[in-house]
Amino acid sequence: MKKSLGHSWIALGAAAVLATSLLVPASVSAQAFAGNTDLTCNLFDLTGVTVSKCSGFWAGNLFNVGAGNPSNAAQNAALAAMGIATPVTVLEKFDISDPSVFVNFVTPLFGQTVVGFHWGGGVFNANYPNSTIKSGSAFYLFDAGTTGLDKLYFSTMMQQSTSNATLFLTGRDPGSPPQEIVPEPATMSLLALGLAGMAAASRRRRRK
Repeated sequence: MKKSLGHSWIALGAAAVLATSLLVPASVSAQAFAGNTDLTCNLFDLTGVTVSKCSGFWAGNLFNVGAGNPSNAAQNAALAAMGIATPVTVLEKFDISDPSVFVNFVTPLFGQTVVGFHWGGGVFNANYPNSTIKSGSAFYLFDAGTTGLDKLYFSTMMQQSTSNATLFLTGRDPGSPPQEIVPEPATMSLLALGLAGMAAASRRRRRK
């Protein structure tokens, strides 16, 4: 009887755990960070992808660093709020001519991807009339999948006044520090041979 009762309690406990897990929303890990303004970005600002984290809206245009340059201090602060290891190198940056259609990246997007967008005054004036800011920037982390995504679409609310787009990273763990470029063994061997040759030539010149 005691054994049967024990099994019953175990079964009830398991059922309770299962019921609790079913009540937890699928987006439990999704987070939005308000940045330094009175507005908070929305995980549904982008459509066609599942945004897991966003940071914004930050006042003004934070995207004044071109492709190939390390992220600036303001960008690092926004990215760090999402758990992104900084600094990262800006992979791509361009102006958006028609945000109502899509954002077309040249770089194929794979796996964990971080992008940022700046919105001019129009969208904030129209959709956030009580906001203290008139333009803003936001950052988004999402999984781009494995097929090489290149287009991102905005929600209807965010389609106006989008002025530029920036790609920060794609295809790697955003929480890992940026990887340093380590020369391959063959490159190191060639370098060693070159240094040895320079040393030998220097010795011959000294002898003469």
